[in-house]
Amino acid sequence: MTDTELTQHIKDCGKHMLACYERFQTFGDPADRQAAVDWLEAQKRAQEALSPEAKAAREAEIQRSIDDGVDYFAVAGQRDRERLAA
Repeated sequence: MTDTELTQHIKDCGKHMLACYERFQTFGDPADRQAAVDWLEAQKRAQEALSPEAKAAREAEIQRSIDDGVDYFAVAGQRDRERLAA
């Protein structure tokens, strides 16, 4: 598989994993939990198969998402503190 195909496969595995885990949470069927674990393992294998360049790009993308989330909460926290101080 190419890096592009692997990247799409990684995203697809994540979607399937979440869907299976949501079913497990809703219905409590251990088979759904195992299916989620299986999708997670498939996702890990696909990530390991990426080229070094694609791995670096993916890690940078994940870090940007984390930074965006941290920025969101920092701004929201500042707004809350200003509102409480007023």
